[in-house]
Amino acid sequence: CKGRERRFYFDRKTGKCESFTFGGCGGNGNNFMTKAECMVACSKHSTPTPDENVCSQPIEIGPCKAMLKRFAYDNKKGKCIEFYYGGCKGNKNNFESMEKCTRTCKKAVPE
Repeated sequence: CKGRERRFYFDRKTGKCESFTFGGCGGNGNNFMTKAECMVACSKHSTPTPDENVCSQPIEIGPCKAMLKRFAYDNKKGKCIEFYYGGCKGNKNNFESMEKCTRTCKKAVPE
């Protein structure tokens, strides 16, 4: 626990990825090796256009263990559902609100 690794975390107050010194023990899913990895995992996604096929992507929780409540379009159910995102990796079928998921995927998925 006496390590001194430079890592990054997402600061909800500033909406940015910030650096910190990681000791090597404990921690949580909000702990990224690079700023780029943090930004990909934590930045708010703008509403994607339908041609990105966001809504047809599988629901991916990712390998981290942050347990962030998110919403994704479930192709089998034909609607947005709640799931818990690990905080890293994953894909763009990952929305911070049910409304944003529904709004995005209603446009992208033919009825």
